[in-house]
Amino acid sequence: YQACLMTEEILSGISVTYSGGSVSVGTTLDELTGITVTAVWADGTSEVVTAYTLTGTIVEGENTITVHYGTRTATFTVVGRVPSDTLGSGVLGKMVLGTEETV
Repeated sequence: YQACLMTEEILSGISVTYSGGSVSVGTTLDELTGITVTAVWADGTSEVVTAYTLTGTIVEGENTITVHYGTRTATFTVVGRVPSDTLGSGVLGKMVLGTEETV
């Protein structure tokens, strides 16, 4: 009788790099570009993977985004900025001769 051994790839960790720069407040995670996720296996090999998920939100300032791949997680930072063309507009609008004008 001879035992048949199967080797199983064991994920030991992941790393993430982000090169997308700052993004507009309200950008969805699906819209982020410049993300590279690398899986590191127990045997020392590594490979770039694309079947990961992201969690987090983009608000003004620094935002921590979490990458999930298998049972591992890693984080990166994205700066959310208010687009210059929306400054001065929004909920309050602006007052013109005592009436509210929506911009």
